[in-house]
Amino acid sequence: MKPLCCQNKELTRFLTRFRFLRLDGFTCLMAKDAPGTVTTKPFRLEGSQLEVNADAQNGELFVELLDKAGEPLPDFARKDVVALRGVDGLRLQPRWQRHADLAALKGKVVRLKFHLQNARLYAFQVRP
Repeated sequence: MKPLCCQNKELTRFLTRFRFLRLDGFTCLMAKDAPGTVTTKPFRLEGSQLEVNADAQNGELFVELLDKAGEPLPDFARKDVVALRGVDGLRLQPRWQRHADLAALKGKVVRLKFHLQNARLYAFQVRP
Protein backbone atom coordinates (compact mmCIF):
# COMPACT_ATOMS: atom_id res chain seq x y z
CA MET A 1 0.00 0.00 0.00
CA LYS A 2 1.37 3.44 -0.95
CA PRO A 3 1.64 6.16 1.69
CA LEU A 4 -1.25 8.63 1.68
CA CYS A 5 0.90 11.36 0.13
CA CYS A 6 1.53 9.16 -2.92
CA GLN A 7 -2.12 8.18 -3.33
CA ASN A 8 -3.49 11.71 -3.49
CA LYS A 9 -2.11 13.89 -6.29
CA GLU A 10 -3.41 17.10 -4.69
CA LEU A 11 -1.65 16.28 -1.42
CA THR A 12 1.55 15.39 -3.29
CA ARG A 13 1.46 18.73 -5.10
CA PHE A 14 0.95 20.49 -1.75
CA LEU A 15 3.86 18.66 -0.14
CA THR A 16 6.25 19.67 -2.89
CA ARG A 17 5.62 23.30 -1.90
CA PHE A 18 6.07 22.81 1.82
CA ARG A 19 8.56 25.20 3.42
CA PHE A 20 10.15 25.16 6.86
CA LEU A 21 9.71 28.18 9.10
CA ARG A 22 12.17 29.21 11.74
CA LEU A 23 11.03 28.84 15.35
CA ASP A 24 8.38 31.53 16.00
CA GLY A 25 8.89 32.60 12.38
CA PHE A 26 5.26 32.79 11.29
CA THR A 27 5.33 36.56 11.61
CA CYS A 28 7.81 39.28 12.54
CA LEU A 29 8.26 42.98 13.10
CA MET A 30 10.53 44.35 10.41
CA ALA A 31 12.31 47.62 9.73
CA LYS A 32 14.04 48.27 6.43
CA ASP A 33 16.30 51.26 5.67
CA ALA A 34 14.30 53.59 7.91
CA PRO A 35 14.86 52.73 11.59
CA GLY A 36 11.89 51.47 13.56
CA THR A 37 11.07 50.82 17.21
CA VAL A 38 8.63 48.71 19.16
CA THR A 39 8.03 48.99 22.90
CA THR A 40 6.42 46.39 25.14
CA LYS A 41 3.80 47.02 27.77
CA PRO A 42 5.21 47.22 31.32
CA PHE A 43 5.88 43.84 32.93
CA ARG A 44 7.62 42.53 36.04
CA LEU A 45 11.02 41.14 35.12
CA GLU A 46 11.21 37.68 36.67
CA GLY A 47 14.32 36.38 34.95
CA SER A 48 17.80 37.66 34.25
CA GLN A 49 18.55 36.47 30.71
CA LEU A 50 16.91 38.10 27.69
CA GLU A 51 16.87 35.97 24.53
CA VAL A 52 15.88 37.43 21.18
CA ASN A 53 14.88 35.59 18.02
CA ALA A 54 15.95 38.01 15.29
CA ASP A 55 17.59 38.40 11.91
CA ALA A 56 19.94 41.38 11.69
CA GLN A 57 22.37 39.87 9.15
CA ASN A 58 22.22 43.03 7.04
CA GLY A 59 21.34 45.47 9.77
CA GLU A 60 21.30 46.08 13.50
CA LEU A 61 19.17 45.61 16.58
CA PHE A 62 19.38 47.34 19.96
CA VAL A 63 17.38 46.51 23.10
CA GLU A 64 16.86 49.36 25.52
CA LEU A 65 15.21 48.97 28.94
CA LEU A 66 12.74 51.54 30.20
CA ASP A 67 10.92 52.03 33.48
CA LYS A 68 7.14 51.63 33.56
CA ALA A 69 6.69 55.31 32.62
CA GLY A 70 8.81 54.83 29.50
CA GLU A 71 11.99 56.53 30.70
CA PRO A 72 15.37 54.85 29.96
CA LEU A 73 16.92 53.02 32.90
CA PRO A 74 20.50 53.96 33.88
CA ASP A 75 23.08 51.62 32.29
CA PHE A 76 20.37 50.11 30.05
CA ALA A 77 19.62 53.10 27.78
CA ARG A 78 20.27 53.02 24.05
CA LYS A 79 23.69 54.63 24.50
CA ASP A 80 24.66 51.70 26.78
CA VAL A 81 23.58 48.90 24.44
CA VAL A 82 26.06 46.70 22.60
CA ALA A 83 24.43 46.49 19.17
CA LEU A 84 23.59 43.17 17.56
CA ARG A 85 24.94 43.55 14.00
CA GLY A 86 25.38 41.01 11.25
CA VAL A 87 23.67 38.27 13.26
CA ASP A 88 20.77 35.87 12.74
CA GLY A 89 19.77 33.63 15.62
CA LEU A 90 17.00 32.11 17.69
CA ARG A 91 18.53 32.90 21.08
CA LEU A 92 20.60 36.05 20.68
CA GLN A 93 21.57 37.54 24.02
CA PRO A 94 21.72 41.34 24.05
CA ARG A 95 24.31 42.97 26.29
CA TRP A 96 24.95 46.40 27.69
CA GLN A 97 28.31 48.04 28.35
CA ARG A 98 28.12 47.47 32.11
CA HIS A 99 25.81 44.45 32.21
CA ALA A 100 25.88 41.08 30.47
CA ASP A 101 22.32 40.28 31.58
CA LEU A 102 19.30 41.72 33.42
CA ALA A 103 20.07 40.40 36.92
CA ALA A 104 20.35 43.96 38.29
CA LEU A 105 16.72 44.62 37.31
CA LYS A 106 15.14 41.35 38.44
CA GLY A 107 11.81 41.95 40.21
CA LYS A 108 11.36 45.46 38.76
CA VAL A 109 8.62 46.57 36.38
CA VAL A 110 10.23 47.37 33.02
CA ARG A 111 9.47 47.86 29.35
CA LEU A 112 11.67 46.67 26.48
CA LYS A 113 12.24 48.99 23.56
CA PHE A 114 13.60 47.31 20.45
CA HIS A 115 15.38 49.51 17.89
CA LEU A 116 15.68 47.90 14.44
CA GLN A 117 17.17 48.86 11.11
CA ASN A 118 17.29 46.37 8.21
CA ALA A 119 16.32 43.73 10.76
CA ARG A 120 13.48 41.40 11.73
CA LEU A 121 12.30 40.67 15.26
CA TYR A 122 10.46 37.34 15.56
CA ALA A 123 10.19 36.81 19.32
CA PHE A 124 11.83 37.38 22.68
CA GLN A 125 11.75 35.75 26.08
CA VAL A 126 13.19 36.34 29.52
CA ARG A 127 14.69 33.24 31.11
CA PRO A 128 15.84 32.62 34.71
